[in-house]
Amino acid sequence: MGIFDRTVLVLYTLSLALISVLLVLLALGWYMPFDLLLDYNQDPTGRLVTGMIGLLFLVASLRLLYSAFGQRRAGQIILDTEMGEVKISLKAVENLVNKVGKQVKGIRDVKATVGGNEKQVKVTLYAWVQPESNVPEVTAELQDTIKRQVRNVIGVEVSQIRIYVEDVTNETRRS
Repeated sequence: MGIFDRTVLVLYTLSLALISVLLVLLALGWYMPFDLLLDYNQDPTGRLVTGMIGLLFLVASLRLLYSAFGQRRAGQIILDTEMGEVKISLKAVENLVNKVGKQVKGIRDVKATVGGNEKQVKVTLYAWVQPESNVPEVTAELQDTIKRQVRNVIGVEVSQIRIYVEDVTNETRRS
């Protein structure tokens, strides 16, 4: 969910909280806010403003529903082929990246997280590098190898590979 959707969600939630408080007050016998609203809607301008607020809530509701349910299922890459649809889990891509990363000379261990869509993936790697290695060279080779292998095996492009070198050590990481 992007920043725009989060902002809409916060404003929507605060508005619903205010409406809930007003309804509780109405149930307790406090009619003044509703009398003011009825008086305000006697004027054509007041009805227009009320209608615009209602329309804004409708648009916000539809946007939030689309954001929650309208996008393709996260956690997988969907490839359309001549024979039908192929779904590849992002976990499978993570496993591939972990396996390929550990085979690069100078890398002791890696832990990958992968996100993406049907056209491209983004990889975040946590790497443990051997002390005799040149870190810039090893990480550049790691990026190139992963990009090439994901393209060859999975069939999607890698748009970004971020590497965080966790340690320079002879020991493998502990889970």
